[in-house]
Amino acid sequence: MYTGPWIKMRKTPESSERQREGPIVTLMHDDAVTRELGFMGGFVGGPSLEGVMAAAIPASFGHHWYEGGAHSVRIFRPVYAEEEVRVAWDEIKPDPGDKRKIQYRLEKKNGERVAAGWAALGQSVEKLAAPWERDVSSAGETGDDVLPEIPIGAKYAPLEQTASREMVDDLLDRVQDTNWWYRIASPWGAPLIPPYFFGTMILRYTVESDKDRRMMDDTLPLWMYAGLDIMVYRPAFIGQPYRFEGHVCQKGRTARSVYVVRECNISGADNTPVARARFRGTLLQLPQKV
Repeated sequence: MYTGPWIKMRKTPESSERQREGPIVTLMHDDAVTRELGFMGGFVGGPSLEGVMAAAIPASFGHHWYEGGAHSVRIFRPVYAEEEVRVAWDEIKPDPGDKRKIQYRLEKKNGERVAAGWAALGQSVEKLAAPWERDVSSAGETGDDVLPEIPIGAKYAPLEQTASREMVDDLLDRVQDTNWWYRIASPWGAPLIPPYFFGTMILRYTVESDKDRRMMDDTLPLWMYAGLDIMVYRPAFIGQPYRFEGHVCQKGRTARSVYVVRECNISGADNTPVARARFRGTLLQLPQKV
């Protein structure tokens, strides 16, 4: 078993101001809103939690993972600002098509587990199996027609995004990630987009759509970042444009929430596939007034 350092989590200074500049962000980071819903305060964002966990990937696999790797994360309990968490991981038996595989968890100092996942290094890109191909519960079916306004198969218009140096540094600083491949240079030359930053970009892509904008009304459910499954085919670089194109592939209910899963293909400027991912969002009901 390996463990990373204890990281004191921080939130971005989000508020309930709807007129602020920048991308849409959920109000689940806002202390006043979440306390009305019975929580201790605003949640630390899912990409930040995933960022702490993902430190296990280069520590275990080195640079090879960025040329044919997969990982899966599920977040199941909130983490609040100033709480300390760490990642713990160990090697497990690889699946067919894998060269190596690890499992990891995110834990608080009291031993509470708040998230869990795994990462795999493929024998080759061609042999690597997607996370949703390994778990039949992630295949894409739904138990009932929840959220009929978001039908299975609904497509989102393509969106070009570029991960800027400032955007990536903000997240790196929050999770205290000092990997110089993301900040200075990588084995391929230019600094890389951290794999967990794709979650931020996919979240921005989905909430920028007209369908998701309708879900941002105070009387309707609100997205929460609940997990990400991703296959990485080749490195992606800070400052370069990438095309995101996706659709709704699954939705349903759990005992405590409603969820929607969106699949997203990420490609470079020359249409070369870079990654394929599935973003899992759960929904909570906001109070009528915030």
